[in-house]
Amino acid sequence: MSGLTAAELARQAGTTPEGIERLVGLGILERGEGQRPFADRDIHRVRFAEAIRAAGISLVGFFREHVMGPMLARGVPRQEMLDAVGPLAVQMRASSTELRNWLYDRHLEALTFQTAIEEVEAVLAEAGFPQRRPLRCPAIAFLDLGGYTRMTQETGDRAAVELATTLVELVRRAAADFRGEVVKLLGDGVMFHFDDPAGAVACALHLVGAAEGRGLPPARAGIHAGAVVTRDGDYFGSTVNLAARIADYARPREVLVSADVTEVAPDAAAYEPIGDIGLRGLAEPVALFRALIRDSSPAG
Repeated sequence: MSGLTAAELARQAGTTPEGIERLVGLGILERGEGQRPFADRDIHRVRFAEAIRAAGISLVGFFREHVMGPMLARGVPRQEMLDAVGPLAVQMRASSTELRNWLYDRHLEALTFQTAIEEVEAVLAEAGFPQRRPLRCPAIAFLDLGGYTRMTQETGDRAAVELATTLVELVRRAAADFRGEVVKLLGDGVMFHFDDPAGAVACALHLVGAAEGRGLPPARAGIHAGAVVTRDGDYFGSTVNLAARIADYARPREVLVSADVTEVAPDAAAYEPIGDIGLRGLAEPVALFRALIRDSSPAG
């Protein structure tokens, strides 16, 4: 059998299986099918990404902060410093260029597949074959951090790394606690999949309430329940698209859900209708509800 398991890839790349899962969540690694889902070519990607993470740096400010600045501070003449840095910069640039190209191709492939699935679903609906709710109705949730980009620009690269690490730790623990999975990290947001929509609602309410206490910007979330198409550990289709649009519409500290979520998870929260809302990219308005933690105090 060809390919590598997560444990084999971690051992050969000098990291841990948890490190492999983190890189999958970031989109740097693609999880294939079968019991040996990774390729030999993934080893150098893991080594490069882990080296950058372990150093706690960003490629953008690496040479100025960690190489050029210290050399100049020691009195090394500027020309000598540039001569020493040049070969290292060329080597790292080649590796980073390959990684950027691979990431671009990966995200383009995912976008193309998502578009294709949505078009097939639309054609079937127009032909009189609307999507039926599966017997076990999964849910897709998106969590966004408002003001994340502005905050990282103001606080610098090192603080941005710390915020990203905090976000990863928070969402992975919450997903495990509420029996869901982190599908991927999206810069200032996260995509989740839950077999049980009630878990999606509970997890979103928990994360929106906990984000600021961990030093993160205010969070917002959107959830929709329905059929999904899975491929390479990712999820596609109109359910995913609608959940993302709902999250875009939500305000900071707010969890919004579709009517389907309220029907399949009626006891997960208190639901407050906010009306039929026109969402970006959708032809028809969508009925949305604000999810609120139920008041557990005794009556009277």
